[in-house]
Amino acid sequence: MPKKVFKIDKFDGGLNNNSLARDIDPDEVADINNLMVDERGQVRTMGTFSSFISAGEISNFDTIAGYNLHTYSTDFDSSGNLTPFPVIVIASSTINEGMQIIDQDDNTEAFTGVMDLGAGTNAKIIFHNVDGRLYATDTVFSNSNVPFVREYIKATYHPYTEGTNSSRDITAWTDYSNSLSAPSQPANAKYESNPAVTSGGTQHAIIRVDGAGTGTWDITSTNFELYYTYVLRDGSETKVKKYSNSSFTTDSNCELSFKIWLLHPTNHGTVSTDIANQYKGMRIYWKQPDTVYSNSHQLLVDIDFEKGYKIGTSTYYSQDFESPVDDTTISSTTFDSLIDIGPFTNPSDIAHVTYEILNGVSPNDLATSIRYKTSCVANRRVYLANVKYNDGNTTRLYSDRMLKSRVNKFSQFSSIDFVDVTVNDGDDITALQEYADRILQFKNKKMHLINISKEFEFLEDTFIGKGCAGPYAVTKTDFGVAWVNENGCFLYDGRNVINLLEERNGKLIKDSTWQAFVNSTTTVGYSPKNRVIIVMDSTSSTDDMYLYHIPTRSWTKGDSGTSHVSTNFAIDKDQELIVLDKGAGNTTSALIRKWNTTSQNQTITLTTKDIDFGNPATKKHVRKVSLSYKCASGDRPTVNFDVNGGSSLDKTFSTSLSTQSDFSTVELKPNTSSQARNINSFQVKLSGSTDSNFILSDISIIYREKSPR
Repeated sequence: MPKKVFKIDKFDGGLNNNSLARDIDPDEVADINNLMVDERGQVRTMGTFSSFISAGEISNFDTIAGYNLHTYSTDFDSSGNLTPFPVIVIASSTINEGMQIIDQDDNTEAFTGVMDLGAGTNAKIIFHNVDGRLYATDTVFSNSNVPFVREYIKATYHPYTEGTNSSRDITAWTDYSNSLSAPSQPANAKYESNPAVTSGGTQHAIIRVDGAGTGTWDITSTNFELYYTYVLRDGSETKVKKYSNSSFTTDSNCELSFKIWLLHPTNHGTVSTDIANQYKGMRIYWKQPDTVYSNSHQLLVDIDFEKGYKIGTSTYYSQDFESPVDDTTISSTTFDSLIDIGPFTNPSDIAHVTYEILNGVSPNDLATSIRYKTSCVANRRVYLANVKYNDGNTTRLYSDRMLKSRVNKFSQFSSIDFVDVTVNDGDDITALQEYADRILQFKNKKMHLINISKEFEFLEDTFIGKGCAGPYAVTKTDFGVAWVNENGCFLYDGRNVINLLEERNGKLIKDSTWQAFVNSTTTVGYSPKNRVIIVMDSTSSTDDMYLYHIPTRSWTKGDSGTSHVSTNFAIDKDQELIVLDKGAGNTTSALIRKWNTTSQNQTITLTTKDIDFGNPATKKHVRKVSLSYKCASGDRPTVNFDVNGGSSLDKTFSTSLSTQSDFSTVELKPNTSSQARNINSFQVKLSGSTDSNFILSDISIIYREKSPR
């Protein structure tokens, strides 16, 4: 019979170890390790996670699998200059050391010991960022930690033109606890015509209420109440706190005037700096028990520390701060500014807007001191899930619940503004991800697809067996949301959920192989530059990883180079995939590693399909194998073969690969020719240490078929 050639010049089908080696496609391989098939027509050695920020920049940090790494960018650099500032945020699992922030422009430390959430061990920190603000929380509820916010403040507080005091400028990076609890500052309202207010002390806003002239107000110590709140810089408002009443001298049938002295916290150490750092303003409310104004907090004055103040329903902050009055009762050097409003003849003069109208929720329904396991940002709201919070009465834990913020108020959540999909099902929410007007709500055993395109969220679909273990097991790609569990690696593209292990009308990786690889801390990341999804073991037990090449829809596997406990993945400013790798308890070897697609020196394996040449029943005689490759220097792989489905793949050729600067073809003949005679199938294996410049172009098998008798 004439000589024939079976040529393999495409390998982009990648790994298929689920089907019998004889049944896979010619462009698929039965085994592959530390090789890339991201380009059609060639195989090259795999890249690795290479360190690019040294241990010197990251000290005294312990990692915990799957958590504590984040990247984002703000408009202000570390010195407060108006310029893009991309950073890497690293949290230690022993969080009392605070966090480190690395400047991505020069890969050096910009801040250290910031965002100290509190004491705790094995901290699992997650992050989200909105409008330049970074939000962080410890997902371990047994740790007594509080969520924190970090942002840059550039503001001028309490500006006015009268008097000798000047306005107060704040330009600084600041961290503050993220809670809408009622203000902790003591406050006092003086109900008399000329109260003695000589010191601000620990009070931020002193109020003097004057009852003079004729009106319809009925002011007694029991039926007129004043309250105040603080307003966060994103517009979220705290719960109310009641002013204490003292020195009552006013009576009924009067009109009211108000003088409010403001104490600037940065100039008075007795007042919490949180007022300056966290809040942009405050609001003062009033109520009259046993009247039509008894149920709601009526706005008296809305104060913006930068813009001024407005009364009631005024659209603009048209009123300027005044200089504090310097008289026998008020020290102008104690206070920074004054608000003088009134007189108001009737309650209806200022009873136009309430706390409920401004916030869409009663202060009694605010959720405070919120802890959560996962979060996402969508449609100018923040969604939190698997939550623990105070509802005004007690601390609640809802492992099945999502809370959603008010629009553009990213810290304001209420106990009545929530989304429950399935409850009491023995399955907790583990992760959230937003995509295409949907929220993918993951539990351990299922995924709920929630439509958020309308005013109210609604459940669109549920996918059983497609949950995940935590936020580290989910990532967003250019093509949709990808995640991993013991059943597969899945992709939601905005229309369908597909299992990436099931391509070409069949499963590519054996269930037993995948399930042995995946564990509760398996992480997934996406490299936008290379369009590759990486699934990796984040524990110290192994550095195995699987790669899915989106352009070729193929899988390979390899060694990540991260041999210690690693964090979740993140994307840096150059659209590169990064991870923090550090051995537990090791204080000197913390490294931020970047996925480097450049070929590296590797120990490789590549096993072709078991080739029956399209005629399994006919006997063949393989004369030689021809390989086209190049390897300019260093190690080259060993080439072996086996026949008839043999598993040892240890039969040898008489020739080995040599150094080749350019693509060359080498002919390999079986060392024992009889081993390749009268066979039904033939399989080739490349293995061993290989230099980074090794590239395989094609494999050709030259054979003859035996004539039938």
